[in-house]
Amino acid sequence: MEVRLSGNSAAVAAAIRATVKDAAPLLGTPEIHLVSELAGRIITTERMLTQLSGLLSLLALLLACIGLYGLMSYNVASQRSEIGIRLALGARPRDIFRVIAGQGLQLALIGVAIGLIASLALTHLVKNLLFGVSPTDPLTFGLIALLLISVALLACWIPARRATKIDPMITLKCE
Repeated sequence: MEVRLSGNSAAVAAAIRATVKDAAPLLGTPEIHLVSELAGRIITTERMLTQLSGLLSLLALLLACIGLYGLMSYNVASQRSEIGIRLALGARPRDIFRVIAGQGLQLALIGVAIGLIASLALTHLVKNLLFGVSPTDPLTFGLIALLLISVALLACWIPARRATKIDPMITLKCE
């Protein structure tokens, strides 16, 4: 049986229970559930999968950040003598910072561009799973691209800063 009501659902549920108990005592007390509770039970699996997808996407972002950081750190370590010589010849630390951070940002921009193209091409696969947002929502695509570029800049900042701290005298002694 379904009952549509407005107002205090607890009081109506108590009245329904009492009425059914009086009318048919052998049936027992009826279970009364709100439609919102039933809907919540039905979408529990979808909600869990959505949360799991979000967690896995954050893990992927973290791994991409660590990978870019590792790549940029390796790049700085392998170019240590070149950077030291440039500093000895008069390059300013901020120029070295720009070059190293620019290399990382270039990699990130290429990755974001490839990702945007691939995600736009594959939107037809997920359009049935999205509610309240279109598969090609420009705000979502823009914010995610901005987030990825920001994380990439953060991952490049430490190796670029480390490159500006290279001592040219130590580098020249090693050469």
